Amino acid sequence: MIFKILKKLNEKYRFSADIEITIESNPKTLSLSELKDYLSFGINRLSMGCQSFNDKILLLIGRSHTVSDFYTSYETARNSGFENINFDIIAALPGETPEMLQNDLEKALAINPEHISLYTLQLEEGTVLYEKYLKKEIMPVDEATDRIMYHDSVDFLISKGYNHYEISNFAKPYKECRHNLKYWNLEEYIGLGCAAHSYIDDYRMANVRDLDKYICALNKLDNHRFTHKNECKFREYEKEYIEYIHKNDMYDNIKEYMITVLRKTEGFDRNDFKNRFDMDIDDVYKEDIKELIAEGFIQDKSGRISLTPKGIDVSNSVLCRFV
Repeated sequence: MIFKILKKLNEKYRFSADIEITIESNPKTLSLSELKDYLSFGINRLSMGCQSFNDKILLLIGRSHTVSDFYTSYETARNSGFENINFDIIAALPGETPEMLQNDLEKALAINPEHISLYTLQLEEGTVLYEKYLKKEIMPVDEATDRIMYHDSVDFLISKGYNHYEISNFAKPYKECRHNLKYWNLEEYIGLGCAAHSYIDDYRMANVRDLDKYICALNKLDNHRFTHKNECKFREYEKEYIEYIHKNDMYDNIKEYMITVLRKTEGFDRNDFKNRFDMDIDDVYKEDIKELIAEGFIQDKSGRISLTPKGIDVSNSVLCRFV
């Protein structure tokens, strides 16, 4: 199925020679034949859900794989030919100490991934961990320890040659994730499939979440292509698989620009803002920027505005100032 989708997309849009295609993977289920198929389809970047190098913690958070499974899958991926691999690691897991996280990172770097995504735990409703939290079976790491773990990890990964290019992401030189950078640079993207989101020509769109409804809408579209030429009617059918659509005005885009580009550690250049929106950023956010600089949450160096380490710690609150 993945091959069919990629083949059809390539026929319609013609992939560039240096395209980066990433696939998410479960360390429990990867096989050599599957990985070789991925490569033959043009998939050249693999993201592995490592989460932790501690079996007790993996069991606690409900992961199906063991540390041994992960090592086996990683070795298989390298043997199959993958040269660009990301590890997802979660910090501040229940019962985890800064020393345990440091040990995880040392084990990760010992096998040399090109990219690491390091996320601090967020308890989400409907998850196994959230239910355990409600039952008081686990206790989250306190905020002070969470921040110590984050900053120690940043310092360690930078010291080992990884570029800290976004709040939660680290990469070897020229291995930054292109997919994610499109979001953080407020560039256009197309989401295909049930519940997928898109940003095209200033439109924010989301496909329906109900799979049966989505398939039914697509079938109507396919039938209509061959039986009708009425463009207006076609557009009515097309709307059936779109659950949400909103046309951004300039100020919507300005707000979205601020809350995405400021996730990058390099922030953004004042000239880029002016080129995009034909106005100076001080025309919109002069007082906010002045206050945030005074509070130590952002910095303005040589016309480049970015979060400080202190600002990263409360990034959600800082970014909300621009909404």
